[in-house]
Amino acid sequence: MTQQYSLTVIVDSSRVLDAWKWFRSEINERPVLAGRVCTYDQKRWGRGGAVQPLIPCEIHVRVLATLYLLSQLHRDFRPVFQLVTNGTASDIAIRTPIIETDIKRLISDATRFRWALSEHLAFWVSLAVTSKMPGIGQHIRSLPNLFPEDKGADGVSATIPLNSGVIDVIEYHSVKSSTGDPSDLVATATFRNRGEASSSRRKLFDEFWCFVHENLGFSRLDELLDGICVRLQQPANDEIRSALLAQCRFNATIVANDVFADARLFDGYQFIVADSSRCVATYIGSSNWVAFAEEVQSEVQRLLRAAGVWST
Repeated sequence: MTQQYSLTVIVDSSRVLDAWKWFRSEINERPVLAGRVCTYDQKRWGRGGAVQPLIPCEIHVRVLATLYLLSQLHRDFRPVFQLVTNGTASDIAIRTPIIETDIKRLISDATRFRWALSEHLAFWVSLAVTSKMPGIGQHIRSLPNLFPEDKGADGVSATIPLNSGVIDVIEYHSVKSSTGDPSDLVATATFRNRGEASSSRRKLFDEFWCFVHENLGFSRLDELLDGICVRLQQPANDEIRSALLAQCRFNATIVANDVFADARLFDGYQFIVADSSRCVATYIGSSNWVAFAEEVQSEVQRLLRAAGVWST
């Protein structure tokens, strides 16, 4: 006989909706005009007061803990899609008596959680920013990786303009998290000067360069794009998907201390795609990224314990 599980609510729908509304309304919009090599988008929060990076204060921590749990625990994209497109929120709930062991290990490890949080933060930032762009009808992004060690692209997003039924733009997202100066995660000095990929191929720009010039990671991106096309009810054939990928926009996202934010971190983008309008650099800064991630981690654990799904 199959065992039956009842839903255990961790965060109710009203708190989920409040978190999304705050996050979307407080975040600044992406600049319209591209710069010399890319569109540099430094994220800040503060609609009614002083604009600031993420800080380990009660509202910032509560909102990020809520949104993290939604995208971490709900691998069915419908709750997220309905929230960001229709403003309809669902409870964050699980169907098992306790949270699964692999997820608990992730949330218990400070370093791994910080890596995962950076991907989920980038996920929610891209959804919020895209939703504020003029002329956008539907928009969607593939869910963050289940675990931070998962290989391949960190996400693909797609948009459909208002009064249209056709995908207009897709973005290939790669996210890096740093506790110090993040410049070495983006590219080597050689790449910035001459566009030569490093032998290790582990830098963010190496990843983009290898996709453009060697088709490395194409199958993974094609799979992600196929999934979001289905969710947008846009069955794209191979020719259409190949064309979209060939003209995709690249989004290099860095999550680190705000003090290191600098458009010059992304010098060298021009060696990947010469068209700066196809190159986006998103810098998500915190007053203290380690301290902020630790506060969010504590809040996530507190919510899971309060719901009775975190075993001791």
